[in-house]
Amino acid sequence: MNKKYKILLIIVPIVLFLDQITKYWAIKNLKPNNNITVIKGYFNFIYRENKGAAWSFLADTHDSFRVPFFMILTIGAILLVLFMITKLTDEQKLLQFAFPLIVGGAGGNLSDRFTNGAVVDFIDWHIGVHHWPTFNIADVSLVIAMTLLGLEVILSGIKEHKSKKMEQINED
Repeated sequence: MNKKYKILLIIVPIVLFLDQITKYWAIKNLKPNNNITVIKGYFNFIYRENKGAAWSFLADTHDSFRVPFFMILTIGAILLVLFMITKLTDEQKLLQFAFPLIVGGAGGNLSDRFTNGAVVDFIDWHIGVHHWPTFNIADVSLVIAMTLLGLEVILSGIKEHKSKKMEQINED
């Protein structure tokens, strides 16, 4: 089996398991208003349900639009990323990790939408009264994936630039 598929088959279940087990913990231990202070003034566990997407995007829209919209969008994104994995080359090492992180993160939040009607968030980072939107392990996975995608773009741009420079030097 190709390495990129092995990575997929390892990362996706790990992300899904960690995401779902921590959300289960949050539901059992934090719901409805049992907040846990981890580092006073900076870090709490607090139960939230997000019916929307990032930063509660579309959270206030009617269920008849929002629920199918996010389910179709997420399933489509997962299918697209799975297709993109088939096109990866051995040299695209960062993407071999980024894409499974996307599938796992999207799958974790999709699972919440199916079972809960909303995504369970519970990690609350803040400085004093200034809070980052509450998030979960699936979101962490997606942020790591986006960071890897950004690094891939930067590194491939540097590699291409060096290659063009070498071509110029060889032509001269």
